[in-house]
Amino acid sequence: MGDKNMSWVLCDTNVFVHYFKGNEETKEILLYKIGEEYILVPSLVLMELCKGVWNKKELEALLKKMQSYKILHFNELVS
Repeated sequence: MGDKNMSWVLCDTNVFVHYFKGNEETKEILLYKIGEEYILVPSLVLMELCKGVWNKKELEALLKKMQSYKILHFNELVS
């Protein structure tokens, strides 16, 4: 897992698309080099991923997977 001195890493939509499609290199980086506890997901990325699912079952599975990550909600201060 990630080092305790690790900084937060902001991941874009394409990173999660590769990860969910089973890309081993992406999985290795996310899980073992960065560590899930250090990954930030912009709320916009979560919205894009939700728009990409085909049905309610896929949406529920996606939202369950995304519970492992911290969601960064944008507002005037961070935009």
